[in-house]
Amino acid sequence: MYSVGRRTKRWPLCLFLNFLDVVAINSAVIYKAVKQDGGMARKDFIKQLALQLMRDALNMRNQAKNLSRDLQVLIQKHAGTSSLEAQGHKPSHQMILNIFTISISSLARSLIHITNRSTTHSVSARTIRRSLQQSGLSARHPFLRLPLTQNHRRLRRQWCDERRMWTVEWNQIVFTDESRFCLQHHDDRTLVWRHRGERKQSNCVMHCLTGPAPGIMVWGGIGYHSRNPLVHITGILNNQRYISEVLEPIVLPYLQGLPTAIFQQDNARPHVARIVHWFFVNRQIELLPWLARSPDLSPIENMWSMVAQRLTQITSSAATTDQL
Repeated sequence: MYSVGRRTKRWPLCLFLNFLDVVAINSAVIYKAVKQDGGMARKDFIKQLALQLMRDALNMRNQAKNLSRDLQVLIQKHAGTSSLEAQGHKPSHQMILNIFTISISSLARSLIHITNRSTTHSVSARTIRRSLQQSGLSARHPFLRLPLTQNHRRLRRQWCDERRMWTVEWNQIVFTDESRFCLQHHDDRTLVWRHRGERKQSNCVMHCLTGPAPGIMVWGGIGYHSRNPLVHITGILNNQRYISEVLEPIVLPYLQGLPTAIFQQDNARPHVARIVHWFFVNRQIELLPWLARSPDLSPIENMWSMVAQRLTQITSSAATTDQL
């Protein structure tokens, strides 16, 4: 360990090495948080991380003509390349799996980029897919979620902590939202049962539109003991239409029977307009504060999913939006 005394000349190097330790440990923490199965141990991860950071420089160094044989073997050992790979042979199956293990991303194009950087041979996507399939992995649709910043996460945690002790208070919330239902709804969850080679048969083909799918937009609201009637929205919903077609004829009569109700709406532009804000203030309607990018906090999203599933069972023959 180097001394960090005032008279020593080694303290800048000591601080630099400590900074590297902090960065490596933070990277290991992020890696552990991303990998659902825990991944490799922290010591192994930091070692692999260091080798990955040095690999490009080591490969450039290995191309020098005046290197000794011992030094070439040492560089090839730490760079993860063998003499066969240096001569242009394909990387091994185990090497591709090792790159997948230490990689945070599971996207095929990211693995191709990392593999081609780590070796002197160009690896195709088909080779990587075959190696991953042989190890028991299979391609699946990724789980989609909204990108959340640290501020979003902090506000969501604060919002939940403030209402953590709520019990009967949730019975007073009226959750509202808009949703669109299409004639030909395809969300990659519709499956067909077929034999090999029957992919293009007429009974195994689903027709889809190239442009916007025709459908209807509806507004609705649900409470603990009741619900609002659905409102069919044609065209674009702006703040004036939101007041004249939804709030005045539907919401106001509904809330008059619920004197302690708390109204919830998301942060869409027609909902947060100034004229809409003063509409609630003048009529003394209490609003539930709502966070940005938080559709998963509203139970009405589950209701829309059940409605869409029900529509696929009872409106399979609907050909127009009026029939829908």
